[in-house]
Amino acid sequence: MVDDVERGQEREQLDRDAALDAWRRKAASAPSGIGASECIRCGEPIDPRRRAAVPGAERCAECQGTWEKYGA
Repeated sequence: MVDDVERGQEREQLDRDAALDAWRRKAASAPSGIGASECIRCGEPIDPRRRAAVPGAERCAECQGTWEKYGA
């Protein structure tokens, strides 16, 4: 038997999944900014595999690593 709490949790997960799907579609179609194809730090293209794995990535993997390590 599914109680009200479980139904609420299922509904919340469905809402999160829908919001994430909408965000991914927006990121994939945006020409710049969110989902951009060029790194905001070095200007080099962001690897398509990284963009697929991290929708909305703003930095290439190298620059992201530097940013995470040093904050710059």
